[in-house]
Amino acid sequence: KNGIKNSRVCKRALATGKRLHWKIGRRRAEKQLSMTEKEAESILNAVYPKPAVRSRSARKQYESQMDVSVIIPAYNVQPYIRECLDSVVNQDLRTSWEVIVVDDGSDDGTEAILEEYKAYPQIRVIRQENGGLSSARNTGLINAQGKHLLFLDGDDALADGCLSVLMEAAGRQEADIIQMGYQYLEGGRLLPPKKAGPTGRIREYGTMCRLPGFAWMKLYKSSLFSGVFFPEGYWFEDSIVHLILFDRCRELLMLEKTGYLYRVNPEGICSTSRSHPKCLDALWVIEPILKMRNELGMEMTKDVYVQILAHLSTTLYRRIKWMDEKVIQAAFIKACALTDGLMSQKERESLLAERPDNDPLLQLEEAFRKRDYGIWRLYCRCL
Repeated sequence: KNGIKNSRVCKRALATGKRLHWKIGRRRAEKQLSMTEKEAESILNAVYPKPAVRSRSARKQYESQMDVSVIIPAYNVQPYIRECLDSVVNQDLRTSWEVIVVDDGSDDGTEAILEEYKAYPQIRVIRQENGGLSSARNTGLINAQGKHLLFLDGDDALADGCLSVLMEAAGRQEADIIQMGYQYLEGGRLLPPKKAGPTGRIREYGTMCRLPGFAWMKLYKSSLFSGVFFPEGYWFEDSIVHLILFDRCRELLMLEKTGYLYRVNPEGICSTSRSHPKCLDALWVIEPILKMRNELGMEMTKDVYVQILAHLSTTLYRRIKWMDEKVIQAAFIKACALTDGLMSQKERESLLAERPDNDPLLQLEEAFRKRDYGIWRLYCRCL
């Protein structure tokens, strides 16, 4: 009990310390940059140029031939793909289902293992030239026939019975997304379950955004992906979950059950991406997402605006903080340019009027408008 109490005291002290550091640092951090957007783009492109946008044809429209489609992108996952597929075919599922495995140009023996699973009538294997995770997921999307969709990475697995629980929940509820908890699978053993966030029925966009924004561990109504694709050529393509799919979602159901087993793969992107110039995709990916929102006719609400500010501050900084100071400054200037015009002056004033006077978001929003790099960086480091 004393340990728990002391832990809580430490957390409160840490939170208070951060607030105090923010309050004091805010007065000292003001540093407006004179760098232009063109100069910023030149600096960023010298480190890692913006990926070329790859077009995709529209999703095929099927007559709901399946209840659920499980989409598995697979690239050089020979040690894990058998366990992944077995975890799906061994599900006790009473509804109609299919598995679409997209072999994204593997050259390590994955293809030979997939040939064995073609004996299952529910499994379709599509082989394509290597195009990246988004490309493989999009190929699965185009070919999926299910009313519901579930993404499962080729080095991960599903817990026993999880699909039945998801589909039973889908039958009882009208939720657009049903989400489950997850566990890390490391070195052949399961770590304690991760709490994904608030449970139950969620209808507020801001509350949904408190949940992890990974594409996996969620059962989607396929209609949510009408006109929506994962941005190809980019890392952090899952950003569409918070910035598009959650905004389209009328109701999300968060289950307490743990159903997704996420493998800590030392060769995976998450483990190898640190200190990679392509981390700048955390910035670049926002442009195609904003473009997609415009094409879909999605309104820029106050809550979405706040989420974009959050992505272009703490999330972006966490990805690029190891880079040269000049590059971080250039990323900030480009982020400021991306936020320009998202909301009118009147809408911004209305949003800020709703926030408490001591809300750091007030200073963050002002930092974007005034190109105040010092306040932006302080916000990112403290919060």
